[in-house]
Amino acid sequence: MTGKSGAGRNKQCELPGAMSGVMPGKKPDVMPDELTDAVSDVMPDELTDAVSGVIPDGLPSPDGGRIVNEVRQRLFKMQDKAYADFHSRLIPEIARYRIIGVRTPELRRYAAEFSKNADSAAFLAILPHRYYEENNLHAFLIERIGDFEKTVAALDRFLPYVDNWATCDMMSPKALAKDKPALKAKAFEWISSDRTFTVRYGIKI
Repeated sequence: MTGKSGAGRNKQCELPGAMSGVMPGKKPDVMPDELTDAVSDVMPDELTDAVSGVIPDGLPSPDGGRIVNEVRQRLFKMQDKAYADFHSRLIPEIARYRIIGVRTPELRRYAAEFSKNADSAAFLAILPHRYYEENNLHAFLIERIGDFEKTVAALDRFLPYVDNWATCDMMSPKALAKDKPALKAKAFEWISSDRTFTVRYGIKI
């Protein structure tokens, strides 16, 4: 009895694959409420980042946890669960719990507003993101960069983390048109990548 009970306890204590941001096997319909709470601002910022897979790689300030939490609070205020269910069927490679359900026009409006905030630069330095909409917000912020070289640098940093066709295809920075010869060379560089969506972006652009 003791051995069986101990095994049961060990099994319950195992961390689900959702903790890493990648769910093996069948895509779950929802993320358990207790796990959603665990990665919210209920926990200290540094622990929230560790659990959610948000890595402050090269973050220029210690405010990554605050910035991520504030962004997520805004995204969840715009949530449409029915839209999330529908959208999840269009991008089956993304686990359902990673899709908040924010419509693209609303997300673009938020990107326009957020781009005027100094925190947006720090947000672009925080990769990988946990939610699909965070990736799309990142893409829309890149679109608002006006300089060609800065846009390319931001894309080089972000493209390795793009994990679905929708985020890849909706990202069209106007600044890339400012230097078409350089863009052509960059596109060939992206096409030679070993990452699926970097290649796709190079072909698209």
